[in-house]
Amino acid sequence: METSQIEELKRKAEQAATELEEAIKSQRKEALKEVKRLIKDFKIKEREVRNSFEAPQRRRKPKA
Repeated sequence: METSQIEELKRKAEQAATELEEAIKSQRKEALKEVKRLIKDFKIKEREVRNSFEAPQRRRKPKA
């Protein structure tokens, strides 16, 4: 192989590695957004369930 071909292949390999890293970062960002959305959705539903029950009556301590 000629030196120019080797250099071209090296450059393409570096570019592919960079593109792969960017794709992984993008997927991580999207996954993080989805997890945050799911957590928020869960908190809202949890609050609805908790509010559907009556609050327990608190007893006051008798004064001495």
